[in-house]
Amino acid sequence: MKDSYIPENQFPITIAPDVFILGNYFFNLFLVVGNRSSALFEAGVSGVVDTVINQLEQLDIKPDFIIPSHPHSDHITGLPGLAKRYTGARIIAAPGAKQ
Repeated sequence: MKDSYIPENQFPITIAPDVFILGNYFFNLFLVVGNRSSALFEAGVSGVVDTVINQLEQLDIKPDFIIPSHPHSDHITGLPGLAKRYTGARIIAAPGAKQ
């Protein structure tokens, strides 16, 4: 079996033009960059926030939207740190995630 581990220094990963995987092997966040705005899907865990911020800075992108998929801790506990850093980003969340 081939080892599929991806080292952290390989992130961000471009998976399509203007679509990136951020984070690390264990916690993936997805960045989509459009002509007028960008969206970060997922917020990950708080421990990956600094890594994601560094990756966004490397790409020279500030997300316009942060969209957590659902309110499980591994998808949303990074939201406070990301929202603090990107104060202009609009957070879009389902009612359960908002709480």
